[in-house]
Amino acid sequence: MECRHLLWPLSLLYGCYVSLRRFFYQKKWLSSYRSELPVISVGNIVAGGTGKTPFTLFLAKRFHKPAILIRGYKSALEHAACSTLVDHTSASAEMVGDEAALLAQKLPHAMVYVGKRRRLSAKMAIEAGANCLILDDGFQHLQIQRDLNILLIDCTNPFSNGFLLPLGMLRESLSAMSAADVIVLTRTQNNEAAIKKTIARYSKAPVISSELLFEGFYDLSGNKVDCMPSKAALFCGIGNPGQFLDFIEKQGVEVVLHSFLQDHEKIEKSALEKLYQEAGAKGATAVVTTEKDAIKLEKSDLPLFIARVSMKIVDQDEAQFNQIVNAALSARVSAV
Repeated sequence: MECRHLLWPLSLLYGCYVSLRRFFYQKKWLSSYRSELPVISVGNIVAGGTGKTPFTLFLAKRFHKPAILIRGYKSALEHAACSTLVDHTSASAEMVGDEAALLAQKLPHAMVYVGKRRRLSAKMAIEAGANCLILDDGFQHLQIQRDLNILLIDCTNPFSNGFLLPLGMLRESLSAMSAADVIVLTRTQNNEAAIKKTIARYSKAPVISSELLFEGFYDLSGNKVDCMPSKAALFCGIGNPGQFLDFIEKQGVEVVLHSFLQDHEKIEKSALEKLYQEAGAKGATAVVTTEKDAIKLEKSDLPLFIARVSMKIVDQDEAQFNQIVNAALSARVSAV
């Protein structure tokens, strides 16, 4: 309780800072970069996983030559003076970050730029011939103007405990939702009506639902695994690990043991070997992980099952979402 009391003033100060910062950008008292290309931002207001990477993958596939501008959180290049174009054939997660390495690997037609100075990344992408810019985790990145501001909200943890960092997990107050052009619900459950009601208090943006699709298990070499394990152990270092466990169990796999790491943390070889031993003792025939975790691992003969997923807009909302995206891009092209 005492610790909670100490966090109150920190959350208050943080809330004042982020609110004033957004206000100053809205009033143009702080300058922001206007790209000659259309810019789409994908972000959230709750720290942690909301499905940004699967959604960015889904979005980037719509374009012929998109450039994805990503910070490269906890990577060697995150704070580099210049931005770096990720080589999709050889980039390591340690160097560019797990998200950037995964995006580059799965989107060979796209250009992925890593670096904290995303204005510089944008200029480099324009010179390289990109036809649109996608700002990954860009809702709070106000230095670049955007033509479409997409806010993702995870239905399994929509607004955290309602408090700002560090008392809660909110990056901004719920009133910041008013800056969104469209809100996409991810990991939808039976609580959509209540979440939409809360959203309506702060934003007039259309609310779209999405769904996560299971594409199967793959090994580290990229080969699809034909047999589904009945029992497995699980490890992951993502923002919402409980959701991943639930998702795997919904595929009919009994998870007998799990290891949740910190977000973006790589599992140590010794810890992985121990997990295999303990899993085998419990009757598990494989260890399951995410694509973001697997991309940090070296090739191995251990029976590692990588769960591949993809995201799509639900059928009843697909036409509306397409119209929103096309209208934003068309308006920008007309203005230019």
